[in-house]
Amino acid sequence: MKFDLYNQKGKKLDKKIELEDSIFGAKINKDLLNLSVYIYQANQRQSTADTKTRSDVRGGGAKPWKQKGTGRARHGSIRSPIWKGGGVTFGPRKVRNFKKSMTKKMKRAAIRSAFSLFVKDNALTIVDRIEIKDKQLTKQVDEMNRKLAGNKNALYIHAGDNKNLYLGSRNLGNVDVIPVNEVSVYRLISCDHIIMIQDSLDIVSELWAKAQNSIEPSKERIVRGEPQKRTVENKVLSSDDKGLEELNLSARTVSALKKEKVATVEELKNKIEAGEKIAGIGPKSVDEIKRILTKE
Repeated sequence: MKFDLYNQKGKKLDKKIELEDSIFGAKINKDLLNLSVYIYQANQRQSTADTKTRSDVRGGGAKPWKQKGTGRARHGSIRSPIWKGGGVTFGPRKVRNFKKSMTKKMKRAAIRSAFSLFVKDNALTIVDRIEIKDKQLTKQVDEMNRKLAGNKNALYIHAGDNKNLYLGSRNLGNVDVIPVNEVSVYRLISCDHIIMIQDSLDIVSELWAKAQNSIEPSKERIVRGEPQKRTVENKVLSSDDKGLEELNLSARTVSALKKEKVATVEELKNKIEAGEKIAGIGPKSVDEIKRILTKE
């Protein structure tokens, strides 16, 4: 994908830069983006809400009065949940875990969808380099953001070696600066415009480029829905090698013959000619077998 290249003053340069289609031209999966943001926010929760049960509240070890004879209701502790100053029933506890996770494939696909969304909305700018002088850092970053992002909420992604850019953005509410290895879907979607420095694109390709499946020439690709060609050798079977299934006998008859260890047509012929009785096969079945064998 060919993409325009700018300098930090907002001027378009003559040359274009090549972007990874698998990252910046991927299919946008909004459901996956929504899930990624939901999981990110859930993982920020810190389960700080906590209440004390009757066992946590101080005091209440002694029985307030004896069980019988006072005319009052029986009680075993002044820290029971029905007493003032007692424990809390079913209150929040610190043991609750809000952590959720995504698979690596889903994380990478969500990042690719986020970048592709900004490309589609024309909200991505690539700059060749950003150089901030040592004086008036905030003023320089503010002026640059007006030219590159129109003073919108912008996210600057760098390769991790631009200290002055980070220092100059700390006092600006509409500028956020992060190294490329800390990019997340939540940080991307939270801004209106993305400005990426050219040297960060190589790291982006290493982290989130989609690997192409290589197919070896010797192996045929199996396409779903297409009938597979199979070569079957035409083997001429002799009558001795034929199985009982080829005689079109009933399943009950075949099962009885197998119990008697009769596996081939030749063995069946020998038993019928010898007049041997076969367990589970009556006279009618024998006559049927004879008719079938005479046809063979």
